[in-house]
Order: sequence, then C-alpha cells, then structure tokens
Amino acid sequence: MRITFMVGNGFDKRVGLRSGYDDFYKSLPDNTDNDIINSIKADTELWSDMEERLGEYYTEEIAKNPERFIEQKHELEILLESYLLSEQKRVDYKKSDEIALEMRNSVFDFHKTLAAKDSGAIRNLIGSISGSLQYSFIVFNYTNVFDSCISLMKSKYKEFSHRSNNGSLYTDGIDRVLHVHGKIDDGIVLGIDNVKQTQCQSLGESERVSDYLVKSRLNDIYGELRTEDARKMIDDSVIVCIFGLSLGITDNMWWSRLLKLLEKNDKARLVVFTYNPAYRKDIYSKRRSTEELMNRFAGISGFTEPTWDRIKGRIHIGVNPQLFNIKLC
Repeated sequence: MRITFMVGNGFDKRVGLRSGYDDFYKSLPDNTDNDIINSIKADTELWSDMEERLGEYYTEEIAKNPERFIEQKHELEILLESYLLSEQKRVDYKKSDEIALEMRNSVFDFHKTLAAKDSGAIRNLIGSISGSLQYSFIVFNYTNVFDSCISLMKSKYKEFSHRSNNGSLYTDGIDRVLHVHGKIDDGIVLGIDNVKQTQCQSLGESERVSDYLVKSRLNDIYGELRTEDARKMIDDSVIVCIFGLSLGITDNMWWSRLLKLLEKNDKARLVVFTYNPAYRKDIYSKRRSTEELMNRFAGISGFTEPTWDRIKGRIHIGVNPQLFNIKLC
C-alpha cells in the first residue's frame, strides 16, 4: 500500500529555479521562422496552458504539412531542454542535512499543513493501516532536482518512519521517483491528453502526428512503461497528494484516474495542495478556493451527482502549504 505524491513545477519554483513558462518564454528567440513559437501567447502562465495552446495550434490547415509541425515541435523541445538544463546547473546541494530534514518532514508530516479536521482524518487513516507503507512519487517535471533531494533524504534516513498498530510495529519506506513525462537527459514528453484537444478533426486518423503530440502515445514510443507504472502507483495508493501541479486539461487522464480511485476505494483520500497569492485566512477565501478546485474535479470526472457526493468528502484542500521550504539556488 502506498502514499503517493504527484509533484509538478511548483516544487522547482519553490526551491529557486526559474522554471515557469513565463521564464522559458523570455529565453525564446525574438526572430524565428518557427510558427509554433510565434503562435504561443506570451501571457500564458502555466505549462499546462502552453500544452493546451499547442493542441489549439494544430488545425486542419497546419495538418496539411504534418512534417513541418513535427520538426518545429521538436525544435521547441530542444530549446526547452536546453533552458531547463541551464537552470538545473544552478542548483546547490551543499546544505545536504537541511535539505534531507525538510524533505523528510514535508513528506512524512504533509497532513500537518491541513486544517485540524482534515489532518486528523489523514492521521487516523495512516494509523489504521496494517503493514508497511511505501511513499512513492510521480513527478511531472523534466529536471532531476526532486530526485536529488529525495536521494539526500534516503541517504540520511535509512529507516523513514515507524508506526504501531494493534501491537505490531511497521517500518515505512521510500519507493521510486517516476518521471511520467521523462527527463531532460532521456527524452521529454510535451503534448496533449487526447486528440480531441486539437482543432483538427482528422488528427485521430494521423497516427504519425498523434505519436508526436499525444502524451500517452509518446510514452508508448519511448517504451519505458511510464504511464502504466504511474497508473499502478495510483491504484495501489490509499492517499495521493498533489503538490505544485496545475489541474490542466492536458493531464486529464491523471485527474480522472484519481477520482476513479476514490470511487473504488472508500478509504482512499486525495490531498490537493494549491498556491494562491491572493488567499486570505478567512471563510470567504477558504470556501472560494475549495469550491473552485472541487468544481474543477467535478467537471473532469463526469460522475453523476450521487457518486460525486460520495467521494468529495475525501478530497482535502491545502492552500499555500509550508512544505518543501528549501532554497537551492
């Protein structure tokens, strides 16, 4: 049984990388004949938004020259890899003990950043589990920064945590870090969730373009079983935490998977950590932030009202959590 973290670019930004889409956009050449780069709007803030724009760019007109689209998308990916590699090289891991401690506290005590009622529910669930838990990580970033921090934590804390239940003592462990969209050094996956997210009705008939644009198809080509392994991690989880990850439509397959987990497993819980600079600790801000995320998930799920009512009480929202407070550059 697992507790799984799904980690996005919010982590890299948290530790000091200039890894936002707006940062990358500033590094792109001003004068280029790459139509994709020229078409992407400068005011796009999130990576998921950029991927959404990529799908919108692929119209029936663009489909008339698929090879040009493939080549230009590849050029965009090379530029992205180069930019993120330069940011990754800025990272300093010298304060290894501090990094290891903060990582351990953030992973092990994540629920302490939630409201007391939600924290208690999570703590009671973990305490009721017989057998060892594995903490797993599905990372959506292309950098290896999160991996390196987890490695420092593992080297410092050989035994991650101990729990007792009904007179038995269990030792929990740290499992693998899975980059579901690849990494800088082994091929990145940049694209959309499904063919319906383009402006081209014939894309479903174009297997070649789908292979370069639809994320699950890209992962199949790489042959690393990333999608399958991530699905297994989620399905084997009793708690899933989302940190630093925007709920964009280009990752719909994962949001649907999480909600199906809640539907099938009455004990399973979903914890969504979100960042909102305008958030205030009053009932209005709390209700509004919670309702916005809940409505987002409800729209994705397609569940009937009775099913949604049965699972929504096991979705916990944490706004501006004090987790992973590390400065690496």
